[in-house]
Amino acid sequence: NDGPGRARKRAQATRLALSSLTWLVAKTRIRWSGKSEVVKAAVELANAWMPYAESSKAKHLLGDPMLAPLSLQKENEKDLFLWDSYFEQSEDDCVDGQREDSDQGEGIEASTNIGKFDEESASAVHIGGLCRLLLSQSFPTTALYADEILPFRSGVLQSFEHLLKSLPDSSEWLFLRRSIFSFAAPRFLEVFGDHSTKESPLIVARTINCFTATLWTGVSFQNNLSSDISALMLIFLRQADFVNQVAWTVREAAARAVSRLAEVTDLETLKKHQFVSMFIDVASVGMRDRKFWKVRYGGLLIVQSIVLRAGVGVNVGTSGAGDIANEKQLLLESILPHKETIQELAKKSLNDPEPKVTELATKILSVLSTWP
Repeated sequence: NDGPGRARKRAQATRLALSSLTWLVAKTRIRWSGKSEVVKAAVELANAWMPYAESSKAKHLLGDPMLAPLSLQKENEKDLFLWDSYFEQSEDDCVDGQREDSDQGEGIEASTNIGKFDEESASAVHIGGLCRLLLSQSFPTTALYADEILPFRSGVLQSFEHLLKSLPDSSEWLFLRRSIFSFAAPRFLEVFGDHSTKESPLIVARTINCFTATLWTGVSFQNNLSSDISALMLIFLRQADFVNQVAWTVREAAARAVSRLAEVTDLETLKKHQFVSMFIDVASVGMRDRKFWKVRYGGLLIVQSIVLRAGVGVNVGTSGAGDIANEKQLLLESILPHKETIQELAKKSLNDPEPKVTELATKILSVLSTWP
């Protein structure tokens, strides 16, 4: 209900606040007490104005899209603030060997030579640049790894996850999602895909959660990640198994990641029987956890994601639902061979002492009852 004038004032105030918070995070290397709260505040502001990063929506609200505090411009994906080429400069510094003592993250380094903050010329923050900054803050140099900065890194990763989850899953944002995935997912994989990682289980769990949040509807790993989905599923199978992973938070995160994969992975992948089998294997491992119901719930979420992708029973010959019906029919045909296993897993969960688990199992069985 705000008029254009009031909306512009709010945008101007938000730009100043968001720019100053982002500048403060990028400027300082030291993890002083309270810095994670600065990161959290910046992400909350960014999330509030996320819809208006699109030029069309910003123009409708503000009259001029350049007044928005956030930017989605494709040509500025290496900027932190619009037109500053912040991360291109950082990469050049690394090539020249000038940043041996600074915070590093492969391909996403953030230069601390950012200059003085000027309130009069505060620029819009680029969403991709903010993601790069949070990634670099989450993984400092080996020399800086210490228990003292663990709470800070955990807080930054949690804020990073919230920012990623707020990104719209639409065609207008697809190029940004792909860009973020290209620089963030390999770094995340280095953490939770390493058998001998020295990272805290807290960081590993947060990293898996961030990886999960980078995924979008229709993601194809053949085009977006050097590691194929088979290798990725084996990693999650290991992380979800209490025999290999003692931290239940990591096991839960791994199960939820596979659930998200089953929910959004492209049709060409999901219609292959071997991949459906791998999804069910991870679900079975998670649901065997007797001590922690959240891990069992995560395993059952995988089953739900698989079942809901196929939906209720579809007969393409009589429905005339076109491409959507054909897609669901193909999925149903790939999943039907596993119907008995899925049904058995859901029925076992009806006796679970946790009500949330039994409720989810009931929903799954309800959908299965419509299948041939």
